[in-house]
Amino acid sequence: MSKGKISFLLVVFLLMTALLPTVVSAEASEETWIKFAPRSEDVSISVKPDDTGEYVATVKIMFPSSGYRVNYEDAVEVVTGLLPDGTKKVSIIGQADIEAWTGGSLTVMTEKTLTYHLGKLDRGVYLFTFRSYNFSKTCEFEVTEDYVDWILKDDQVSISAEPNRNGEYIVSVKLTLPHPCFMVDYHEIYPIVPPDGSEKFPFLGGATVKEWTGPAPRVITEKVLRYNVGKLKPGIYYFEFFANDYKQLFKFEVPEDKYIIYDGLNDKNVSISAEPNKNGEYVVNVKLTLPHSGFRVSYDDTVSIPEIDPPDGSEKSPFLGGAIVEEWTGPALQVITEKVLSYNLGKLKPGVYYFVFFANNYKQLYKFEVAQNVRICYGDLNDDGKVNSTDFSLIKRCILERIYDDRADVNADGNVNSTDVVVFKRYIFRMIDTLPFNSDSEYVIH
Repeated sequence: MSKGKISFLLVVFLLMTALLPTVVSAEASEETWIKFAPRSEDVSISVKPDDTGEYVATVKIMFPSSGYRVNYEDAVEVVTGLLPDGTKKVSIIGQADIEAWTGGSLTVMTEKTLTYHLGKLDRGVYLFTFRSYNFSKTCEFEVTEDYVDWILKDDQVSISAEPNRNGEYIVSVKLTLPHPCFMVDYHEIYPIVPPDGSEKFPFLGGATVKEWTGPAPRVITEKVLRYNVGKLKPGIYYFEFFANDYKQLFKFEVPEDKYIIYDGLNDKNVSISAEPNKNGEYVVNVKLTLPHSGFRVSYDDTVSIPEIDPPDGSEKSPFLGGAIVEEWTGPALQVITEKVLSYNLGKLKPGVYYFVFFANNYKQLYKFEVAQNVRICYGDLNDDGKVNSTDFSLIKRCILERIYDDRADVNADGNVNSTDVVVFKRYIFRMIDTLPFNSDSEYVIH
């Protein structure tokens, strides 16, 4: 190899050695987010009231690419000061964090909009300042609108009084206003009760009603003011509502607590079922689910007898079962209460029957069927016509697996348990000669 070639290779090697740290350093640097200050001409600020009269500051920022992000909260700082001439100066400050991506991004103009809700403002001159990293821009605006007293009219005020669930009387004052941009503050003043207790000085319910003079949607708006006047004894009471220069006197009566006819029965809180009792008589049970404990129910468990069976014997005229359900107007425990009314229809032949339950202004028709009598061969669980040790094993299986089988209920008490095992053993050993055996039977000793 010639000396010229060796010198050339040496120079190339030295250059690569010198540039290698720079390349490694560039690869080692990571792409990341860094703080960014926009240009003033890329930021625009406007402050305007919305439809409800609340002022909103809108900040629009234009970026040269998509590699920017903005984090901010819709919260502002209010600073109040005085100008040299003594007038009040109010500065409102909204802030944001703006960051730029050091890596690659789409080169396309991107706009981001930030909104700051300033609320309802009194009349005056304001400064809104938008701040970010090494950036600040201020917009001055003036509020010419304000709240002014609104004088109510009789057709805009309606008053009612009724007790709540705790027995306390609530006076409700409903205001019907021409649009939603009203401010209503209210409080209540209690009266002095005269010694005789017959008629009371009025409760006084005051309010301040103000209208926003700025833009507002023309939508009828209702506001309800509720005044709690507490628990009241029976008698006549007065409530006077006043707002600005408006007054209205309302008279109401607190009646004596008593039972009144309940009109809240419906198919959801009335359920009906029918089943035979131990004597083979059919009983219809009507379950009432009532909203609190202050109810009483009066009824007769006898029912009207249906007409003579039709010739085909398929369907009968309905049995009628009535009741009177009353609700206590005074305080009561607010717990769901169930009352079950039982109507005995007696022994019925197989067929289809109807039962009509009626209470107050409510009626419900219930249809049920009495099936053909089926002879039960007590003790013969495997239907082989014999009662023996095989059936004894099946009875024990019913007990273990908690299965009810009429044939295993050899004492006819509606349960299959150890008592049936004892009765079955006595039958097998001929200590008794009849199944089912119950407490009314007599032992027959062989």
